Amino acid sequence: MAGKGRDTRARMEVEAIRLFAERGVEGTSVRDIAAAVGVTEAALYRHLSSKDEFVAELFAVRYLELGQKVFAAQEGLAGFAARMGAMVEACCRLHDQDPSLFRFLLIVQHRALPAFDPAQPNPGDVIGAVIADGIREGAVTIADAQLGTAIVFGCVLQPAIFRLYGRLEHGLSHYAPALTAAILRALGVRSA
Repeated sequence: MAGKGRDTRARMEVEAIRLFAERGVEGTSVRDIAAAVGVTEAALYRHLSSKDEFVAELFAVRYLELGQKVFAAQEGLAGFAARMGAMVEACCRLHDQDPSLFRFLLIVQHRALPAFDPAQPNPGDVIGAVIADGIREGAVTIADAQLGTAIVFGCVLQPAIFRLYGRLEHGLSHYAPALTAAILRALGVRSA
C-alpha cells in the first residue's frame, strides 16, 4: 500500500507541474490534478492539505533539486570559466529535459521565494558561491557576488523564457556556449 501511495504522489507531482505550467496555478484546480492522475479528488487530498501548501512544497523540493544538480555539474572542475560553463550547460540541459518544470518554477517563484527557507542550498546560493570564489581568485572583476548571480540568472532565464514561448528555435542547450560566453564577459572574467 505504501508503494501505491508513493506512486500516486509521484504521478500527482508530475501532472500538477504539467498543468501548472500549461494553465497557471490559479487556472488549475485540485479536481484537474485528480482527473489527470486518474483518482478522485478525495483520494488526492490524502496526499495534500491544500493546493497552496502543495504548490509551495513542490516548488521548494524541485528548486532545491535544481540547485543540487547545478552544484554537481561543476564539482571537481578547476577554474572559474569551466565551473560556470558546466553550470550553464547543466541548467540548459535540465530545461530541455523538462521544460514544464522550468515553466512551473518561473511561474511560481514570485509567490514561493519569499517564504523559501534561505538556509537551503538553492541555485542562487550555488551560483553565488562559485562567483564569490571567482572574485577571491581574481578571475571575476565584478566585485559583488549577488549582482553577479543576478546577471547569471538573467542571462539564462530570459533565453529560457524565450524558448518556452517559441521565440528561440533550438533547445536551450544549443545556446549554452553563447550564454556562457556572455556571462563570462558580463562578469568581467579575465581571459574569457
